[in-house]
Amino acid sequence: MHVEKCAKGECVCAYSTCDGKCVNTMGSDNANCGKCGKACDYQCTMGSCGPATIPTPDLNEIGPIVTDDTNVYWLGTTSTGFEVEYCPLAGCTGGKPTTLADTNAASSFSFFGELSLGQLTVSASTLYFADDDLDVLQCALPPTGCALTPTTYSTNADFEETYVAATSTKVYWANNEAETVYDCAAGASCVTPTLLQNDTTLGLTPEGMFVTDSAIYWGAGDEETTINIYSAALTGGAVSTVCTQTSGSFEGGNLTQLIVAGGFVYFSDGESTIYSCSATATGATAAVYIMDSNGPGGLAASATDLYWADSGFGGFSSSSTTPTGAIRKCALGASCPLYADGGTSAITVVDKIPSPDGLAVGTTQVYWTSDNMDMPQVNYFSK
Repeated sequence: MHVEKCAKGECVCAYSTCDGKCVNTMGSDNANCGKCGKACDYQCTMGSCGPATIPTPDLNEIGPIVTDDTNVYWLGTTSTGFEVEYCPLAGCTGGKPTTLADTNAASSFSFFGELSLGQLTVSASTLYFADDDLDVLQCALPPTGCALTPTTYSTNADFEETYVAATSTKVYWANNEAETVYDCAAGASCVTPTLLQNDTTLGLTPEGMFVTDSAIYWGAGDEETTINIYSAALTGGAVSTVCTQTSGSFEGGNLTQLIVAGGFVYFSDGESTIYSCSATATGATAAVYIMDSNGPGGLAASATDLYWADSGFGGFSSSSTTPTGAIRKCALGASCPLYADGGTSAITVVDKIPSPDGLAVGTTQVYWTSDNMDMPQVNYFSK
C-alpha cells in the first residue's frame, strides 16, 4: 500500500501521521483503527473495529466450519442443495470465497437441507460432508478440487443428521436417525463399511464426532436426560464408554458438538452447560466444565484454550435490535476455573454478535458462522 503522495513536488503522507509514522487510520491497522492510537482488539476494517465478515450470498443457511493448515471451509445450503465454500487462511482472494463443491451438479441429488455441526470434515487431502440424502460425499482439497462436483463415498448415511470425521486412511460417520456408527477405508468409495456401533437397542442417537491421532470419539443421547461419550482405537478393537452425563435435563436431547483437546473430551448439551471428561477415561461421570446460560454450541480449541459459540438463545435481545451472541474461551482442563467470588475466569473474546453457530480456530484467526438476520455469513477476528 502506498502511504505517500506527491504534493507540490514533495512526497508527503497520504493519510494520518501517528507517532511520526504515516498510517492509514481508515484501513486495517489494529493499533490505529479510526484514529491515531485507537487500538482494536478484534479486526480493524475500513477504520471500524469489529469482526471482519466474509459474505456468502449464494447460501440460504450456513453451519459447519473447519480449518486445515491452508484454508477455512464451510458448508451451507442453497435453494436446491449443499455447497462447500472456502477461503485461504491468509484471506479471501478478492474478498470473496471460492466454491469447492456444489451438489446442484449431482444428478441423483434430492434436497432435504438439515444442517448440523460435525457434518463437515477434512483429512490431509480430502474434504467429506453428509448431504442428508443417505450419502457421504467427498472432494479433493484445493488446488486439485473436484470440478465443483463431489463424488459419492458411501450411501450408508442418514436422511437427516450424519456426523463425519476422517484420517488419511479411514473415514468415520455416525447416523443420528439410524442410530449407527461406521468406519471404512479412505478411497474412491466405500461399498461395505464396518459397523462400529448400533444403538437402536439403547435408544440413543449419535451426535457429534471427533478423531485424534489414536482414537475416534462420538456422543449419543436419549433426547431426555442421558448423554454418553464413546471411543474406539483407530487400530480397531472394542468400543468403550468414556463417560456419561445423566444429572442434567437436556431438552430436545441436544449434544450439539464434541471435541477432544488437551487430553479432555468436551461436549455441550446445547442449553446451558459444557461438560468434560478425561479422553482416556472408562465409564466416568462427566464433570461440568462451565455453566453458560445462553446456549453454548460450536466448540473449537487452540493449543491452550477451549473456545465456544454462545448463541444467546436466538441471537438478539427482546427488542430485536441488539445481538446477544458471543465467542468465549477458557483454559483447557477439567473445568473452567472459578474466582473466589464465584465468578468464572472465562474470557469473552467477541461480544454482541448475532447467532454464532459453527466455530473454528486457525493459526491466527478465530472463525464462526452465523445466520445474521437471514443473511448467512462467515466472520473472523485475529486471536
